[in-house]
Amino acid sequence: MYEKTIDQLVLYASTQFKNGSHVVMCLGSEEYVGPEAPVMPEKANDKHFWDYKMIDLLKIEWTLQGNLQSLFNVLMALCDTEVKIAVKALSNFKEMDRKLDSVTLMKAINKIV
Repeated sequence: MYEKTIDQLVLYASTQFKNGSHVVMCLGSEEYVGPEAPVMPEKANDKHFWDYKMIDLLKIEWTLQGNLQSLFNVLMALCDTEVKIAVKALSNFKEMDRKLDSVTLMKAINKIV
């Protein structure tokens, strides 16, 4: 059941979120998988190009974090009553809820079911 729900979330994330492929990678691995940072070039002329790549990287990171935070509420909504009660009873739920940490929530749900 859990795997089927994750498969449906993958489809949802890939169609609904900007840069949904990054969210899909996080869902598949149950951990935060951010984009790789570009390597700083040695030539001074290439550093401007690197700056643009870093700006793009920061935008992707910001979008990914926002998408994962939005996914937290989707995950909670998909849980049945018993799972919600078990998740809310966890010692780290308040921190998870404050950060809207969907990756930690997925791990907790996977352990419960």
